[in-house]
Amino acid sequence: MNSVPCNGCALCCRGDAVRVMPGDPKELFVEPNPHYPGEFMIAHKKNGDCFYLGETGCTIHSNKPLRCREMDCRNIARLSQKAAEKLNVVEVWKRGRELIANTRK
Repeated sequence: MNSVPCNGCALCCRGDAVRVMPGDPKELFVEPNPHYPGEFMIAHKKNGDCFYLGETGCTIHSNKPLRCREMDCRNIARLSQKAAEKLNVVEVWKRGRELIANTRK
């Protein structure tokens, strides 16, 4: 797929657990990852948003982690709705399905 037409959408930046991977910028603000003991994820604000999500989107867009650069909600949309519910990504799933439907028009 080509670049994701986010158009201001930041659903994937809310409540997600973005694992910090080898090769990611070392200066990222991180916290322990509860899903992968001994590993770290991008820190969150008290409301669950990514620490780097600002009023107009990602504040480190040009230097964001690998997992963020690879994120494409259209891939999430290929899951079943039940799987999206289990992973707690229903809103991202819906957005991906919307983008897929719009590209078919």
